[in-house]
Amino acid sequence: MAAILVIDTHHHYLPPELVDGLESFVPEHASVTRRGDRIILERRSDRFGYTVIDREHWCDAERQISVMDSCGVAHALLSIACFTDWLTPAAATVYNDGLADVVARYPARFSGIAAVCPDDEASGRKELDRCAENGGFVGVSLTTSPGGRYPDDRAIRWLFDAAREASLPVFLHPSFNPPGGFAAGGMRGWDLERTLGKVTDLTLATTRLLYSGVLDSAGPSVAVAHLGGALPFVLRRMFFGPADYGGAPQGDFASLLRHVWVDTAPGIYQGPDEIRFSCDRLGADRILFGTDYPVTADPVGMLEQSLHHVRQLDSPQARQRIFADNALACFPRLEQRLSPIG
Repeated sequence: MAAILVIDTHHHYLPPELVDGLESFVPEHASVTRRGDRIILERRSDRFGYTVIDREHWCDAERQISVMDSCGVAHALLSIACFTDWLTPAAATVYNDGLADVVARYPARFSGIAAVCPDDEASGRKELDRCAENGGFVGVSLTTSPGGRYPDDRAIRWLFDAAREASLPVFLHPSFNPPGGFAAGGMRGWDLERTLGKVTDLTLATTRLLYSGVLDSAGPSVAVAHLGGALPFVLRRMFFGPADYGGAPQGDFASLLRHVWVDTAPGIYQGPDEIRFSCDRLGADRILFGTDYPVTADPVGMLEQSLHHVRQLDSPQARQRIFADNALACFPRLEQRLSPIG
């Protein structure tokens, strides 16, 4: 029996040039501390840890390929993680140029998800058009609540129009931390901003996209990280409750959800039980394989764990869909890129 092609749709890479100039685009409330090959980002006010960048795993494409080979991942979609929150137009160009170089050098192993500055429509549209002309890019990234605003905000909606025009899906990734009101209330302490905060943020962002009409019958397709937050678990509550429930709008959400996929990342949180339930509630054809590599202290272990979780599914058809078929459906440009290894 032929091995199943494995496509990691949630896999991060930062060009060295961007990391070298990181201090030039993070905001004043964030600190950057360099300790050898490790870069630590924290919130100045309370030292909340945003992330740690290990250059070996974040910035070395050949190292990433070695890890993929050791675990059985054939192809990865490279994206910018939470950094869309802080992107300037200049930084977006540096990122996309670095990404274009990597996917051109290793076309069988990587495709790119473009990054644009959501706060600058003019530069963002120009940058997205530039990336769309490059066959190495298959999508565009956005975080759930950049600057405390959700994707239905009038100032951000342009990105979905531009993505639709460019025929590029939107990859919706968690922000560094949810809007300040969360942290000031029940999310304070015990690192709840990171655990429950991001789940809540993803669920809110996805729901607001569907309620607001930003997503309509024309798309664009949206790939939501981390199983869509709590989307599989609150599906009926949010979209199929009573007509007078909470003032929720009425619409053909079943059809709109055909534009939405969710990914299995990260393996440290989403185990086989959560993935099975998501398949049951959303459909196995809505689930993408993702790892969140290398966002953890043990990136190789998390990648292996992520693969193991999907391999625990009983249905070979579900495994085939999650590992490969759904990525091709969500990111149509992938098929041409993968044809030499398919």
